[in-house]
Amino acid sequence: MVGHNASARAIRNNRRKYVPAEEEFLGVNMQGRIVGLVALEKMLRRVDEFCRERKFSEQLFVDFCDGGDCVAADMNEVMYFLKKDAANIDRLDIYYEKTGESGKYVVKNTTLAALKCEVTNEKFAISAHSADSKAVDFSPLLESLKKTIDHLPKKFDRFMQNRQKSVAKIGLAIGLLAALLVTALPMLDVRGREFYLNHVITYLIVTLIVAVILGFIAVGLFVIPLYNELLSGTQNEESCDVTIGRKINFTKYRKILVLLDRVANYLLIGGLILLALMPIIMIWCF
Repeated sequence: MVGHNASARAIRNNRRKYVPAEEEFLGVNMQGRIVGLVALEKMLRRVDEFCRERKFSEQLFVDFCDGGDCVAADMNEVMYFLKKDAANIDRLDIYYEKTGESGKYVVKNTTLAALKCEVTNEKFAISAHSADSKAVDFSPLLESLKKTIDHLPKKFDRFMQNRQKSVAKIGLAIGLLAALLVTALPMLDVRGREFYLNHVITYLIVTLIVAVILGFIAVGLFVIPLYNELLSGTQNEESCDVTIGRKINFTKYRKILVLLDRVANYLLIGGLILLALMPIIMIWCF
């Protein structure tokens, strides 16, 4: 296993040798997409398999957030870093080149095709060049990657666009259940039960006020910070979010928020029903 340290930095001077001057960008549109580690591995292995089958040579570079870097031996080692230390990966630069002989009288090597893959926490881009599309046709690979990308979640889908509504709903659901618990505590005492029985409307108003206060505190501490994390970073039309480096928890935060939003629907309905029935329960029980 190759360690990541500064000793490999001299290799950087040769990084561009696989990128021909006539490079044509065949980039995959990543506008507003979220690329998790599973999807990233799937796409990188697809690129690697495509190039290996066509006998490309390869250079795989990994840059780390702590300043180290290394040249990976193969795609398996890249995957090892992604799975074991994705939070410390700043960038992946992956180059493939296929050379051949040319010249009528003088035989020399020339680039028949080249492919470059750049991965950062805000970018996944594929660019490629083929001197002869019949010799190396990248279109099947690009089409395959596009199909994968089309099924990836969008950064700013309806859920993210309606985040204010979601935050309010989650806050009210959490706050209402907490408020019902808080306002139910005085019922353990006779004087509290008598007060609620004589002031039912006041009880309902107080419970709702407490629900708003507790809900505001809850979303301020636990929900809004997750949304702020998802909204951080570059948000231009060419960017995407890749779960490496500082965005390692991106998909996890999103799943938590989606789950909270879904559960809040049931909690809110249940809480409102319980709030409406509470005066009846008090009269019946006490």
